[in-house]
Amino acid sequence: MSGILLLIVTAVSTRLAANLCVMNNRLKADNVKHRMIKKVYPDIALWADTTYSNNPQKVEIVNERFEEQQKFTKSGSYNMRKRSRR
Repeated sequence: MSGILLLIVTAVSTRLAANLCVMNNRLKADNVKHRMIKKVYPDIALWADTTYSNNPQKVEIVNERFEEQQKFTKSGSYNMRKRSRR
């Protein structure tokens, strides 16, 4: 019985370690991208940092709206180009 419990604990621990490794790699990539943006567009990076620091919940809502508008704009422009080719 204790062998099975040990096996389950080992499997769960291994899975958690793998997930943490994947998340750490994503965070490293995001960190590099953010540092690049800070070097090229320091004013925009500062605006994003201070805006997020002041109200993180509002930034998430606004960002979702931007993404929805972008999806709508991209799909609309794609459809317009498709129609103009006919």
